[in-house]
Amino acid sequence: MGNHSVWVGGHYSTTTGVTHDLEYANGATSSLGVGVSSSGAWGSYRASGTSSVSASGTINYPATSGRQHDYTEFNYDKYLVGCAGTNKCEVRATHWVGGGHTYVPPAAPTATHCVLHGAGEIFTLERTSAYNFSTGADVSSAIGIDLSAQTGYTASAKVTFRFAATRHLCGTNGDPGAAPSRLVAKP
Repeated sequence: MGNHSVWVGGHYSTTTGVTHDLEYANGATSSLGVGVSSSGAWGSYRASGTSSVSASGTINYPATSGRQHDYTEFNYDKYLVGCAGTNKCEVRATHWVGGGHTYVPPAAPTATHCVLHGAGEIFTLERTSAYNFSTGADVSSAIGIDLSAQTGYTASAKVTFRFAATRHLCGTNGDPGAAPSRLVAKP
């Protein structure tokens, strides 16, 4: 099926005085959705589980002071899977390809679990689960649906916020240092 773009992170700011970036490093593991179909026909696929694929190189995405989604490429292949007379087609990522690009989303997500950071501080998140983007793997052109993508946060896939001014850092699902899902810098 070839190479397809996959979302590996998103980080946001709705204020000034903060920059942030994502490092997707060698060994970073992405949990990527698997698609299954009884016929293999375009549009007949449904999401069914995930598989894990690790990076073998490092991408340091550019720092931003606004909103940013970070993408890289993975190779996807189609398999015929059978057991006791029942066959199905399965689509899954086979390996990381590399390359990277960014996208500016129209808005930051709602984040209400906030803590204050002083000017000069640097916060790096590398030990909790990241956001599971249900349509983060762009494979719809090949099978009719996009699949899920979830990466980090780990020492190999970490997001860093640098505060030039005193600002709040907020998580969408929990406190920034616990299980925030996504992070947003706010006034």
